[in-house]
Amino acid sequence: MEALYKHKSGYTIMPAALSEMNTDSHKLKHVVYDLLGPYDYIIIDSAVGINDEVEAAVACSDSVIIVTNPDIPSITNAALAKKLAIKKKKQLLGIVLNKHTGAKHELSDMEVMKFLEMPVISVIPEHGKVREATALGKPVLEHKPRNKSSIALKNLAHEIIGEESPTTSFY
Repeated sequence: MEALYKHKSGYTIMPAALSEMNTDSHKLKHVVYDLLGPYDYIIIDSAVGINDEVEAAVACSDSVIIVTNPDIPSITNAALAKKLAIKKKKQLLGIVLNKHTGAKHELSDMEVMKFLEMPVISVIPEHGKVREATALGKPVLEHKPRNKSSIALKNLAHEIIGEESPTTSFY
């Protein structure tokens, strides 16, 4: 089992694949809780598609947010994830469109909502600073906190916890 790391932002991070936890999906929720303790929110970032890791993540979750890119293959995977969440009787909170550029070849927010029959709760714009932060091994929120992607991520966090997003000024 990997160690827990306290990030300077205050978050506790457990960098491990769910499949490495040597437990079945029914016990995983308790394993995660035992390791992390009583947090208000635990975010599990799982793989794309439907595999054992995704099934385990959904099984141990109280609710699900589907993060997808605005293209046909990604939306198809998102539909499978939605189907799995429904099968596991999980609350679906909505869709996050990631890496959004607004290009003509991308599906629009409305097309994604119609196809998945779920609300789009956030759109995270594609930005070179995200890739730059990744290359530096930093969260974009730390690397460029006033970047459009960072602001969208902060707004999403407020949405998830039911708080109004603060007004951001660039001046």
